[in-house]
This record gives sequence, C-alpha cells and structure tokens, in this order.
Amino acid sequence: MDTPQGGFMHMLPVYLPEGMTLTHLSFAMLPWLSPSYSGLVGTTAANPSEPIVAVTFEWPITWLRTIQEIPKIEREILYVRRFSADQALAAGTHAFSNVRPGPHPNQAPDTTATTDQGILGVESTCLTVRDRRGAHGLFQRLRQRVLEQEPATFAKLAGHMIYIWFEEPAGAPGLALPFKKNDDDAAMELLQELAAYTPQPGQMWLPSGPPPEQAPPLPLATTLTGARFYANPLVGSAPSTMLFTFAGFELGLAYTSLLTQQAAWQEIQRLVDAHDKPGVDILLITSGAPDQHGQIFPAEEAIASFLLETPVGLTRPPSHIQRVLLHSWATGRAAELHPTVKTMFGPLYQTFLPEHYPLIAPTASEQVESPKGDAESGSDGGSDSATPPSAH
Repeated sequence: MDTPQGGFMHMLPVYLPEGMTLTHLSFAMLPWLSPSYSGLVGTTAANPSEPIVAVTFEWPITWLRTIQEIPKIEREILYVRRFSADQALAAGTHAFSNVRPGPHPNQAPDTTATTDQGILGVESTCLTVRDRRGAHGLFQRLRQRVLEQEPATFAKLAGHMIYIWFEEPAGAPGLALPFKKNDDDAAMELLQELAAYTPQPGQMWLPSGPPPEQAPPLPLATTLTGARFYANPLVGSAPSTMLFTFAGFELGLAYTSLLTQQAAWQEIQRLVDAHDKPGVDILLITSGAPDQHGQIFPAEEAIASFLLETPVGLTRPPSHIQRVLLHSWATGRAAELHPTVKTMFGPLYQTFLPEHYPLIAPTASEQVESPKGDAESGSDGGSDSATPPSAH
C-alpha cells in the first residue's frame, strides 16, 4: 500500500492593527515540524507608514537545563564570551580576553576585558520583547499545573502539539494573556477540557499539491473563561522537554505582539540610556540570549533582524559608551549600532537545534489506509531541522 502524501496544516490566530499592509511572512521550524517562531511583517496604515512586525507564535527553547537560576554576572560574562568566540570564528581573532567582573559589584561596568584598545568596561544586556516574556511566564505556570496532574489523565494527547490561546472579552482587541496565578477555577477548567479532548488530526491533513482555496475548520475546544486550543501531531521527532517526558505531548502559546520600527529602536535607545554610565566603553546587546532559567526566545532574534532591516540609529548619542553592539545568540550575526549602523560578521550558524528524539517511521503494516485517521502519516514539508528566524 502506498503511503499517503501530504501534510498537516498549522493555523494560529493573530491580531493585526486595522489597515496594516502585509509584505511577507517570517518563520522558523522545529524538528517536529511545528514553528519555533512565526510572524508577519508589513507597514502600518499611518501616513507616513512605517515598518511593523507582528509576532504570532514562539516556542521557548531550553539552551541549558538548570535547577538553580543562573546568576546575573555569570550570564553577562557568558554573553561577552560568546560574542568574542563568534568573532574569532568569523575573523580569526577574539574581541575580548581576560574577561572579569567589574571592579565594583552592582556598579557599572558589569565586566572589564582586554581589547586591542586596552582594558575597557563592557556592559552586557539583552534585547527582549517584554510583553512576550511576561506572557510566557504566566504560561509556564499553566504548564506546571499540567505536570502536577497524573499523566494518564491526558493519554489521548500523546504524540501531539497543543496550540493554546486566550481571548479577550467580546469587543476588546487582541489576544489575552494566559490565566494569572490566582485564576484557579479557570486553570482547572482548562485542564479538564484538555483531559476530555480527542485530537482529530485528519481534519488538518492536506494532500500534496496547491493549498486549498478554503482552510479546513479547526478541531477547536473552548473553555467558558476564554481559552481555546486544538492539536496537531508531532511529525518526524519529539521534543526532549520535561512535559513531553512525563506526559508525551507539548503545549504552545499563541499570542500576538506588535512592534513598529520606531518602537524597536526606542527599545535600543532605552537600553543605551540605562547603561550609559562612567566606566562603560562598550554596550553589548544580545538577542535570543538564555535567560536565568537557560531558555532562549526565538522571537527576539527575529526582532534583531527587523532592526537591522529598518536601520534608524540612535536619536540621542551616549555620553560615555563608545560602541553599541548587537549580537544574535542562535545565528551568530553581529552588527554595530553606534557610532554607525553596520554589519560586523555573520550569520555563522544555519540553525539551533533543541534537544529532540527522532521518531521511528511506522512500518508498512502499521500504515492506515486513510490519512483521516493517521496521526503520523505525513508532514507539512520541510526538513527535520530548525531554521533560524529571519524577517524574510
């Protein structure tokens, strides 16, 4: 019997401002053929219009498994060392040597380092999309609630990625944040709906060929408190996460963040202003850097790409900082943002692969006749590797 050819369509909600003109999609894939990042790039309806990016989904990736939080100074030295190593990979020489904590704890600069200009003060910080990190913090509490349940309760979800989003009250724009810590009743209702849900993968299956004129209806489940979700099969591999290890499935949060060209560069200006202190010679801004829990957020790398594709520069030059550098953790791309905006090196890496388990394909005897009942009979294309996010 021939194996059906086709794939599963992944559909996610997105909130877009009225009048936004879309120019292209921006996305990257995980080894199990779910997005690690997805977004839309375009221009606003204002006159004059300006570039804007809408982040629709990201899946935080564990770079380092740790029980205790990584101390701030250790992360800052890590970011400086990684930038220096990437420059050595690109140009054959390290940017910094003898990297040490600053002479005065809790005062600028974070570190000192030997450079070709002598010993300089280097401050290190991260480019973050703060509303997204807050949303993922709330979502992590929901994930923890799932882990606290008996895994057998969710047996029907095994082998699936569950996309979840939260809706604002009727008439309010945008998607809502996940439930707060004290929303016990809403969280328990969501857990009950997850336990009762039966995935319908055949509903999202599409045979090979041109995309359909009309998208298939989502096999949605909805709670009274505004949570909605549906499941798609993990294809090709499975994530090496604690949730998958315990329960055999994963959860992903769909939540829209909007960032205009002006807002993105204002965030760079805010970081420069906050670190422009005596003794600080270089400010290193890292995008997609591991946080105190060892997680990286792919959307931050896409925002770094968006910044460099819409170069504005600083509106206020710093008084003490001589150079501002932007470095992308997963791609190894680096650029100077001050005194000029220019590419330094990279990208150096094709991808960052999260830990995963390649799945064994079912044998011919295990194949079913119709993909409508087969949770692993195909994929949505691509390869079994993740690709770095970009704005193209």
